[in-house]
Amino acid sequence: MDMVAFEQSLILMGVGMLVLFVFMGVMIVVLQGFEKIVTVFSRGKKS
Repeated sequence: MDMVAFEQSLILMGVGMLVLFVFMGVMIVVLQGFEKIVTVFSRGKKS
């Protein structure tokens, strides 16, 4: 395996990890926002 292919695979791995972390962060934010919306919605229905 030559160095160019090795570097390319390393870059691909790094990009994949970055995308994974960004996706996880977005999912956490979406879930938190969803919880807030649900609590506000249920409160509005009760009153």
